Amino acid sequence: MHDMSHGDERICTEQQRVAGRLLAQMVRGELAPGTRLPAERDLASRFEVSRRTVNLALELLQEQGLVHQVSPRIRHVADDITARLSAMRAQAVVIRSRRYEPCEPGSDDAMADDVIAGIRDQGFEPLIYHPEDLDREHLRALVTRSPVSLVLLGQAANTPAGQAAAREFLAIEVPVVGYTDVMRHDAAADFPVDRVQSDQRAGGRLVAERLITAGAKRLLRFWDVDSAFEAPQHWLCERDAGVLEALAAAGLPVIAPPDPVRVANGTDPSRAAFDRMVRIVAGFLAEYLLAENPVDAVLAKSDKEFIYVAAACRLLGREPGRDILITGYDHTLHRYPELRWEPARPFVTVDKRMGAIGRAMLTLMNERVAGTLTGPPVTRTLEPELVLTKH
Repeated sequence: MHDMSHGDERICTEQQRVAGRLLAQMVRGELAPGTRLPAERDLASRFEVSRRTVNLALELLQEQGLVHQVSPRIRHVADDITARLSAMRAQAVVIRSRRYEPCEPGSDDAMADDVIAGIRDQGFEPLIYHPEDLDREHLRALVTRSPVSLVLLGQAANTPAGQAAAREFLAIEVPVVGYTDVMRHDAAADFPVDRVQSDQRAGGRLVAERLITAGAKRLLRFWDVDSAFEAPQHWLCERDAGVLEALAAAGLPVIAPPDPVRVANGTDPSRAAFDRMVRIVAGFLAEYLLAENPVDAVLAKSDKEFIYVAAACRLLGREPGRDILITGYDHTLHRYPELRWEPARPFVTVDKRMGAIGRAMLTLMNERVAGTLTGPPVTRTLEPELVLTKH
C-alpha cells in the first residue's frame, strides 16, 4: 500500500499545478492550438504565484511539446497537438474503492460498474484506479494528462489517495464528482466537489413514520452517531435526524441507543462466527428488550445488521414480526449468506435507488464537461423508496 496519509501535503509542485491548469484550458478549448499565451506576469497574477513558478510551468509544457517558445517573451500553444488534446478530452479518471468482482444489482458496487459503463457509452475512456494502486507518481502523471473529470466511487473519497486526487484535480480546475452517502463527515464537509446522495434524512423519517403508523411507540435506533471508535458518518447523522423528526412529530420518547454499537462485518462465514456475533448483539439489546417497559421496534443500520438484530431478539425470547418490529436499510438483504440462519425479514427496508444515483453522477460530470453547469459545487439529492418486505 502506498503512503498518502499526510492530508495537507501536496503531491504536485506549484509549477506542476500551474502547468496542469494551463493544460486543462487547452483540453477545454479555451487555449486553442496556435494561440499566443498571456505574458508570464499576467499568468502569475491570475494563478497567484510567482513569475518564476510560471516560467517553470511553461518549461514543463515545452518539454512535452505542448507549448512553443517563439521569442524570449512570447510562447504559443503548439499547432500540432489537436490529436493529443482530443485524446485527453476523452479521458475521465475513476477511483473505486473495491477491485472488480461480480456485484448484485442495486448495490454500491453495481452502481460503480454502471457509472463506468456509462462513461464508456458516452465516448469517454475511463482510467480506473484502486486507491492502493494510486501512488504519488501515478497521481502526478494523471495531473499532467489533465483528464476531463475525476469520479470517486464507493469509499474512495475516504481514502488518502482519493482525497489527494481530489485536491490535485480541483487545483487544476478539473471537475470532481463523488457519491456523498459513504463519505465520512469530515470528507463531506471539506471537499468542494459535486456530489450526488440519497436523502438519508428522508429515509430515516420514512422508516420511523411507518413503524409509528403500525403502532410502535418505543423505537430503538441500533446505531451510534457519536462513536468513540471512528469519525461521525455523515449519512448516518442525517438518517438519525430524520428518525428524531418523526419521533418529535408523533410526541414519542427518544430512547438513547446503546454505546457503542459495533456489529462486525467479518470475513468468517461460519455458523460459529454468526452465533458469536448474535450473542454480542443480544448483549447490547438485553436491557432494552427485557426491561419493564421494553422497546417495541428496532431500527437496524443496514439489511445485513438486521439479520443479527433479528437473531439476537429471537435469542432473547422476542419473536421478530410478532413481539417486536425490526427494520433494515439498503434493500440488499438477498446478498447476505447469513440469511440462511435467520428466517425473519425486515418489517420495512429502504431502497436508496443506486441506479438513479449513478445516472445522476454521469449527468453532473457531463454538465461540467460541456460547460452547461458552472460555478460552485452542487449537491443533488435523490429521494429513497420505502420497501415493504414479504414476511
